[in-house]
Amino acid sequence: MKIVRSHSEEIARLYDSYGDMLFRLACSILLNRADAEDAVQDMFIKIIGKVPEFNQERQERAWLTRVLVNQCRDSLKRRKLRVYTPLDELLETTGKEPSVPGPEEAEGSGVLQAVLALGEKYREPILLYYFEGFSVEETAGILGIGQSALKMRLARGREMLKKRMEEEG
Repeated sequence: MKIVRSHSEEIARLYDSYGDMLFRLACSILLNRADAEDAVQDMFIKIIGKVPEFNQERQERAWLTRVLVNQCRDSLKRRKLRVYTPLDELLETTGKEPSVPGPEEAEGSGVLQAVLALGEKYREPILLYYFEGFSVEETAGILGIGQSALKMRLARGREMLKKRMEEEG
């Protein structure tokens, strides 16, 4: 027997199931808590009434992640058009680091900060593959690139992280 849900019930279920993961990913891509909150909210508004039926939870999770990544990319494009204060300058003026939620094993270490310092081209694949646990096929689909291109970005991203970690000691 199929359960019929209203659009608001479906959105509530998706938010309860994936909201934290999506927010964490948006923070990692946008590097700004307020923009991340806006991106997640805008994404959920966009998908009202458009959620396809999935056979597996992983497919649903991958679809939501793809929609969010696209929303974050749109936000980054709009950000280029407006004036903003870079994160480094904000840290200098406030004297404290913002708290960006992330995987427990990376929090408190330099690993997450090193990943966040990578360019978008390498940061997104590493976050999706290593931190969020998507497969190579799923990550490539979310980012809209081929699997070989994804593997190359992961390899180059790992190399950049290794170099950065070695420099920092």
